[in-house]
Amino acid sequence: MSRIGRRQVLLALGVMLPGLPARPLLAQARDGSVAALPIRPPQGPMIYTRRLVRDLPGDARIIVERRFAVRFKRSEFGFVVEGEQVAVEVDMPEQLAELARLERERVETGIFPLALDRTGRIRSGESARDTPEIERAMRYAAERIAAANPSQDTAEAMRQFIGAIRQAGATVVSSLPTDLFAPAETDSSATRSIALPSGGRGYVTTRFSAERDPETRLMRTATRKIVTRIDGDERHASEQFSLVPQQPKPA
Repeated sequence: MSRIGRRQVLLALGVMLPGLPARPLLAQARDGSVAALPIRPPQGPMIYTRRLVRDLPGDARIIVERRFAVRFKRSEFGFVVEGEQVAVEVDMPEQLAELARLERERVETGIFPLALDRTGRIRSGESARDTPEIERAMRYAAERIAAANPSQDTAEAMRQFIGAIRQAGATVVSSLPTDLFAPAETDSSATRSIALPSGGRGYVTTRFSAERDPETRLMRTATRKIVTRIDGDERHASEQFSLVPQQPKPA
């Protein structure tokens, strides 16, 4: 497979990887049996943070961090998590300054409300959708590529930038681990083999680690790291989550 071909496959995998199956929602009971345990969310507000990091060609990275004020409200099937964005931080290469500006201005509304069952498993959420601002950003970047008339390698690198931005900026509720808010395991790892168009195989390793609150049984922090290896090429992506009580504002 040519190097350009490997890059294209890696980019495609970068878009598909968040859809990896979640782990089954299980917890260890005191008697040693495996069972689903109900969560006990606090009544007060909490801050949910999701930080996405994507490696890009060279030493560049895209980092998008959003924080949301959330509340857990009881429902007939478990809980509804309501939330609104309260902060966003974006770090992108200088070549994508305009895209970074648009991402900072965008308010994420596609995650919440989010339905959980009594054990904290995600039941449903709004479908992913690109906002008009992100679509304008994609067109802007495509126009820059065409106007610059870059080499094939440079054009491919810029297209990877665009694909990573779309992935980092879009809301993909289905990509969240189903048991994110109440992790069934605090440390796990899995490797998948993927058939390549060339007839070879690539490998994707996903590592998940989490810390739970013993009282509420909710996630405190969690990290999902994904490493894709194809013919000596390697790409890294990570997502970092946290869920903590909202601190009262100083008087």
